[in-house]
Amino acid sequence: MRQFTPSEFTEDNFVDSPPLSIIEKTDGRDLIIVAKNSRGISLLQELSYRNYVRKLREDLYIIDRLSMIDALTKFLWIIRISWKNEETYLLWALINSLLKTSDLESLKSTLFKEFNIELDKCLSKLNMNSTQEYSKLLEPLLSKLEQQLSRIPPVLLQKIIDYLCIHGELTVEELSTRFIREGVSVSTLYKALSRLKKGNYVRVVKHVRISSRGPMRELLASNCNKCLYNYSSHDTCYKSSLNQLSAILYAFYNKSLTPRDLEKLYIEFKSIPYPQRVIKRINDILISLSVIRSRLEDKLTSSILHRIQASTGINIV
Repeated sequence: MRQFTPSEFTEDNFVDSPPLSIIEKTDGRDLIIVAKNSRGISLLQELSYRNYVRKLREDLYIIDRLSMIDALTKFLWIIRISWKNEETYLLWALINSLLKTSDLESLKSTLFKEFNIELDKCLSKLNMNSTQEYSKLLEPLLSKLEQQLSRIPPVLLQKIIDYLCIHGELTVEELSTRFIREGVSVSTLYKALSRLKKGNYVRVVKHVRISSRGPMRELLASNCNKCLYNYSSHDTCYKSSLNQLSAILYAFYNKSLTPRDLEKLYIEFKSIPYPQRVIKRINDILISLSVIRSRLEDKLTSSILHRIQASTGINIV
């Protein structure tokens, strides 16, 4: 938050040039790829010097500390929350300015010059005392930052939305077959879905009968008109999905997409229904394929699979 400003990461800027993409592999390992953003590259280089991340190749890093995954994930959420929450935007701007200055006058000057915000008005909107001493400003600001972080949806809610965004319309029973493998009980899943429906992040598409004599069941879908990730439209979500595709291709297939490549893909797939959903499904498949490919690099595993293939005639690998 000291290195980056909220004005750098408006929704349009974030979608067009995200600072970084966190890619979770299906085998549980997280990678970070830096987008085409010199500031993001600089950040990860600094984290590498401090041994928080390890460089794999140019602009590609693996996280060595779980605390770093948590911190970067929270930072990406602060960006998204700041798009629609003035308090978060002001808080970030004030923390950024405070960490770059040494006295009250320079703080006022920096805050106004970089963000066109007056300190007194900013403190008033944050419900803070305008007579607060400069040296004692940081502590209450960090306390308010913790309050903003509490706005981040729980991981289970994020995973449910992610799954619905990829697979489309599903019943609770279909969702439970996915999440029960992670130790999520049906009652916990119902509570999470109830919370998502109450917030209007999940909508009931229609009621369906699974069996001829069974009860009617709700068919659920993510509500693209009120996105959990704060995207304002289908189009921005679609662009973000393409950026993630670009990151995945670079991370696992060493293929770089140029802005022109992304623009061509954007135009080519825009006419299909819910293109963001299709691209997210492709992203999920590409990550899974990369994990399978890495496992096949084990000589013993590959040798046994080839023997099974020779014995059965099934084309496995």
